Amino acid sequence: MVVIKNTWYELVETSHYIIFYEHFKSSEEEYRTKIAQVGIWKRDVIKKLLRRFNLSFENSKVEIHDIIIAMRIYLAMKVLSSIKRPELKYKLIDVVSTIPDEEVLFWAWKVSSNGRGTSAFKVLYELS
Repeated sequence: MVVIKNTWYELVETSHYIIFYEHFKSSEEEYRTKIAQVGIWKRDVIKKLLRRFNLSFENSKVEIHDIIIAMRIYLAMKVLSSIKRPELKYKLIDVVSTIPDEEVLFWAWKVSSNGRGTSAFKVLYELS
């Protein structure tokens, strides 16, 4: 388990979306930033991915303190929003849950830095 001091992640299920937040708490303030969001109709894909890591929604929320698991979920949410074919959504779960930790961090960074990261990930792992 890899943890960053004073930082944790949270998935929140609303009536229309699943939203992924990053939290940071310093001695003076606490920050909460939305970093990803998917429509509720993709809920089953996210819940299946959570089960791979023995996580589940409790009162419509999931707290995640392990940065690697959080980045796997973040990566899945970012790529999931651009996948059109239903069968590829479940292949994404297999890819995201099995790639090495270093690749997860690299792809999370790449996807967050520009729009081409998502396309490159989909081409490399045959998700397009």
